[in-house]
Amino acid sequence: QEQKLNQIMIKSTSQLLIDPPLSKKMKEKDSNRVNETYRQPMYLKRLPLTFFPILSKKLNYTLKKKNERRIFYARLDLLDQQYCLEVDQHLWQSYLDIGLRKQIWPDQLYTMANTNNFNVCQEYLINYINDIKQQLHQCQMELTKLYQSRPIATLSMNEVDRCLKEFIVCQRKYLSIRNNNQLVNFQ
Repeated sequence: QEQKLNQIMIKSTSQLLIDPPLSKKMKEKDSNRVNETYRQPMYLKRLPLTFFPILSKKLNYTLKKKNERRIFYARLDLLDQQYCLEVDQHLWQSYLDIGLRKQIWPDQLYTMANTNNFNVCQEYLINYINDIKQQLHQCQMELTKLYQSRPIATLSMNEVDRCLKEFIVCQRKYLSIRNNNQLVNFQ
């Protein structure tokens, strides 16, 4: 029965996150450049059976209804995406700051921009960071829309988000470690 619930939640999450189609120009230019960096992690695909009971205990609120669990799962998915984008933004912003100071870019950026020209890489990096900012803004709008469409009256969304973010940081700690190692190697 719990597996069915997980399948329903995954299906409902994808249904909740359907975006309106982008114009063809936008699709050709940038649509997948930032989205490629986010892959739904294994912990979200196979959310532990203990997650909802632990969350219920932390919030002092019983999550028995399937609809509420779907909302929390969708919120967790969006917050995870937001976290990954913030970590990426920090990495690339650090690359920009260090690169401008030292007048060199990481090899990965030269490859991504398909050039060895410093100024072209700088422009590419600034655009890439702006794309991440747009994705973060879109993610925040989705979180707001999700809250407004299905509020849970007895709970503070700030408290819910705090608990969910703690869980995400615990699950995604390796991202920060990886990025810090990349920055140390670049410096």
